Amino acid sequence: TYDALLLDVDNGPGWLAIDTNERLYGLAGLERLKSCLSAGGVLAIWSADTSPEFLEQLSTTFRVVSAEEVIDRTPEGREITATIYLAQD
Repeated sequence: TYDALLLDVDNGPGWLAIDTNERLYGLAGLERLKSCLSAGGVLAIWSADTSPEFLEQLSTTFRVVSAEEVIDRTPEGREITATIYLAQD
């Protein structure tokens, strides 16, 4: 098991670059990720946008969840807002 899982797999649950990545964000995928965490372990998922629906999905699987907005900087120096979802049981 792991103390932390940090995912930056796609653009996020609401903006898939590859359709099959959807399985990561569904209940079965979240349960699988949770099973890989040690007691008190944290799941962090980067997303290009905020998805209230995904936050709700996280809430059904984990006891403590949050969505933190962060500022990313592109290689060209442009600032963009992103979301990091945090989940812990």
